[in-house]
Amino acid sequence: SGKNEAYRLNYYRREYPDLFAMSLSKIQLEDIEALIDVRLEVVTPSTINRDLNLFSHMFTRAEKWKMMTHNPMQGIEKPKNPEGRTRRVSDEEAALVCAALHYRRDQPIVLVTQKSAVAFLLGIETAMRMGEICKTRWEDVHLDNRYIHLPAEICKTRVERDVPLSAEAIRLIKQLPRGGDLMLGLSAGTCSNESGRAIKK
Repeated sequence: SGKNEAYRLNYYRREYPDLFAMSLSKIQLEDIEALIDVRLEVVTPSTINRDLNLFSHMFTRAEKWKMMTHNPMQGIEKPKNPEGRTRRVSDEEAALVCAALHYRRDQPIVLVTQKSAVAFLLGIETAMRMGEICKTRWEDVHLDNRYIHLPAEICKTRVERDVPLSAEAIRLIKQLPRGGDLMLGLSAGTCSNESGRAIKK
């Protein structure tokens, strides 16, 4: 989203002031390559490539608007993305994450960490994205017919779909407290942060 792109650009403005102090006409391919080398020491190639896509779009627009006469992204060699995931989270790994998030099957869900655990487990059961889980409204949850309807506007592909629910997915949803319009009541960022901290433990 535009908000995320602004956040990423502001991060680079803050962390790499020398680059952002340069006029557009002076930024060259070598400057971007040097930035890639520095970033590879702290983040994954996938993260860098997402940022490079943003930079490419930014420079393309600047060139179109006559703010520069070249695009420093032309000829850039992007880092190779890692191989895609080839396995599911094991039951043992899921149990460790849930323990770190203070989740138990026999306890009511009251903590943010516990809701994050439910989102984590629902992702495993349904293959829904975290953003989709967090944006799901109770009115789109159809437990009697065992599915969740995802409107196009909350899907990454912008194509609506119905997600079938397993018995375990239904149990998890029933464990959530009913309050407000949203099923989970947390943002995707909060859930990702909580799950990430639990995984690192």
